[in-house]
Amino acid sequence: MDWNRLDECRKSPLFRGVLHSLDDGIPAAFAELARCGIPVDLQMGPHQLPMLRRIAESVPELRMAIDDLANPSFGSPMTDEWARGMEAAAQLPQVFCKASNLLEHAPAPWKAADIRPYVQHALAVFGPRRMMFGSGWPSCLPAAGWKETLAAFTQCIGAQTMEVREELLGGTAARFYGLDGI
Repeated sequence: MDWNRLDECRKSPLFRGVLHSLDDGIPAAFAELARCGIPVDLQMGPHQLPMLRRIAESVPELRMAIDDLANPSFGSPMTDEWARGMEAAAQLPQVFCKASNLLEHAPAPWKAADIRPYVQHALAVFGPRRMMFGSGWPSCLPAAGWKETLAAFTQCIGAQTMEVREELLGGTAARFYGLDGI
């Protein structure tokens, strides 16, 4: 980790966390990020979900968000590896889930039916206070814009109370990233 760059980023009021790919392993720097109160978004695949327990046990104060629902194979039957991995991750209170880049990873043309089982499973195991929507903008381009991604997400969650929708569409993210006072 480039500590000088991190110190520079932390000076900005827009800085809210770091992104790390678990393809690069588990860095020792996670302990320092936790000490500083900096959350981590994790890019990962279903096979990497078991790594979350090791991270949580070694750095229990680190807030983590699973980006892109851990990249399941939308449009294919849900695998036990992904479903059980998400269930195990949801048992860790410092782990959150972000439904982001849904259309970037969905078969084209996208259909809510291809994505819905994954979003609903994640919502069932994490609950609305630990799951959040993320458009993935601008990386969702050219597959979709943020409005289309939001439409796909809302179609996938189905009918929900206003309180649940508010959590999923902003409340959870505000708490996770410390945006409450902004």
